[in-house]
Amino acid sequence: MHIPADQIDQLLEIISNLDIPSEASLLLLIGEESKIDYEDLFASLNKLDISFFGGIFPGIINEKKDYKSGIILKILPHVAKPILIKGWEKEDFEIATYLDEIPNDKAAVSFFTIVDGLTSEVTTYLQKLYHFYGNAIPFMGAGAGFISLVQQPCVFTNEGIFQDAAVLFPMKLNMNLGVKHGWEKLAGPIVATRTENNIIHELNWKNAFEVYREVVEKHAQREFTPTNFFDIAKGYPIGKIREIGEDVCRVPLSLTKEGALVCLGRVPENTVLYIMKGNCSNLVASAEVAVNNSLESLEETIEHTLVIDCISRALFLAEDLSDELAIISDSMPETRQDAAPQGVLSMGEISSGKNGFLEFYNKTLVIGALTK
Repeated sequence: MHIPADQIDQLLEIISNLDIPSEASLLLLIGEESKIDYEDLFASLNKLDISFFGGIFPGIINEKKDYKSGIILKILPHVAKPILIKGWEKEDFEIATYLDEIPNDKAAVSFFTIVDGLTSEVTTYLQKLYHFYGNAIPFMGAGAGFISLVQQPCVFTNEGIFQDAAVLFPMKLNMNLGVKHGWEKLAGPIVATRTENNIIHELNWKNAFEVYREVVEKHAQREFTPTNFFDIAKGYPIGKIREIGEDVCRVPLSLTKEGALVCLGRVPENTVLYIMKGNCSNLVASAEVAVNNSLESLEETIEHTLVIDCISRALFLAEDLSDELAIISDSMPETRQDAAPQGVLSMGEISSGKNGFLEFYNKTLVIGALTK
């Protein structure tokens, strides 16, 4: 359900009239420009005794359109209520402590997770999840946050709103995934010879920006200035090549004073990388591939279609974003209204992919077809 209104009274009236089963939770995906008093909203939902979770994002998606404000609502059946997870930066962090909340007699069919997309430890959280579950259960999710890149509380549950946190939701729904980015190799292989979490200091033992700039300026026929870095870099992500499954892109967000590349997501030292390029037609065409992958071998009726599309990808596509969203909507089979494609423009995309490994992507489109 798409709710364009920002008024809490209108929102609460709609929610109070919804038929929410006791073993279901309410997912709220909220555009960052929505004028909402979140403390008031959460208090009101708690008074209604509704289990809820969600995040604040640069934009939301409703079928063929994207919006900077408004709310996507989903009623999703759960195995356990949404689990707030914090503290993964600590050495003694154990994911199993949180997973104990999932009843042993109720196996989760799939997981949806929302993370603070600007936290430096997203990969640690996902690795812990993967080591616990392996590839037995499919995952998808999104990085929440604000287009300003200023870290603020953006992930919420009945407990409140948080930053440097995640919420994990075990669903009673099957999940068929499609993951595609459409970017192509431009230069490489290049080795990340010195990194620090999400910061690349050196490529091939040279200053990272100098290596990146030489390749990008030549291809783009534009020069970097102190004010246009992201405007150019959004078209030239850095790719970690995967032999199985979709490559993992990293978007360079900014530069340090020393010329290091600050990326959205961790880049391990000694990773083999490529500088990637893109054009809008290839990215738009990749959306149809993602849809087809999400529908592969699917026989059940789709209950929900979740779309997680990277905000920096959307900024690169600009006016062509509407073509991408149209392809997604037009390629999905006709079904009931609740299953129409809806989702977010995200600060990073999460999917277990065909190889089963849990990845934090950038510049990528993730589509999940959810069935009973």
